[in-house]
Amino acid sequence: MKSSVYLLGLVISLPQVVLGAGIPAERAQVMNAKMSAVALAFGAGDVALPMAPASLDGVAVEQPLPEFRFDQDSLYRRGALVADVSGPEDKFYRRISMKLITVRGEARPESGYERLVNMLAICDITNASDIYCHRFNIGSALDVTFPMDDRSDNYLWYKHVLRIWFSEEDTRISFGRPGHEDRISTTVRHLTRLRAQQVVDEGFEMYVGEVRFLVLGQGTPKGTLLFFPGDLQARMEVDNLALLKPTLLAEVSVRSSDGYNELVGGHIPLGWVKNQYYYLLREEPSGRFIPVPGNPPIN
Repeated sequence: MKSSVYLLGLVISLPQVVLGAGIPAERAQVMNAKMSAVALAFGAGDVALPMAPASLDGVAVEQPLPEFRFDQDSLYRRGALVADVSGPEDKFYRRISMKLITVRGEARPESGYERLVNMLAICDITNASDIYCHRFNIGSALDVTFPMDDRSDNYLWYKHVLRIWFSEEDTRISFGRPGHEDRISTTVRHLTRLRAQQVVDEGFEMYVGEVRFLVLGQGTPKGTLLFFPGDLQARMEVDNLALLKPTLLAEVSVRSSDGYNELVGGHIPLGWVKNQYYYLLREEPSGRFIPVPGNPPIN
């Protein structure tokens, strides 16, 4: 179990090619589809978006980046279960978000490839300016009583109950206050499909090499981009939860000690695509993140 303050908002912009005269429509569609750079900014207010240079038949053009916004609704409400949680004697409630998240695990010894591990995030989103979370492993049974807000001694008495157990069909989850422990009742399968549907509905398209991905922002202790298979919608028709996991992730921002989100610079580890390791490289001064091949990091 780990408590952490999550990101308040994530703004992502994706460059598109401005189509020029004399370019066949079929080629223009391919050029549009294969753009592979993103510009990121974090915060709840207006963001000055950089311009994205592009080239058509050697003619340089510049155009604004259309905006993809991963706000609090995207990070904590859509793709999640949200409920107002209270106990039998409580005079108030806390608004709780339960969502599947993905983090880096240890490398597989046989291949050196990193494992991406799904975890359960439980966040108190009652106050939009003060969101805090815990995350839990979902690979083993759990029965724990804990305070959601453990950042000081003031609220350690206000506890919640989380249970994770296995049935023949699924991994089951319940959460609530003592005396009302099942205010949220769900399964890993349901949470997996909720997130996958969110990716299909609002994830943006990005190519790494020649491989198409759908990308979703994730609010974790570090601002993260999750890269899901481009055919995720078709995979949802198959009864196999492993097909609905992201295959790459990049941690593109961190929260500074003064509470602000700061973008990460340099080469950010992304993962393996067709036996080639990739990074996200943050360009200056545009701030765009572009996938680039390289040697895998040495642990």
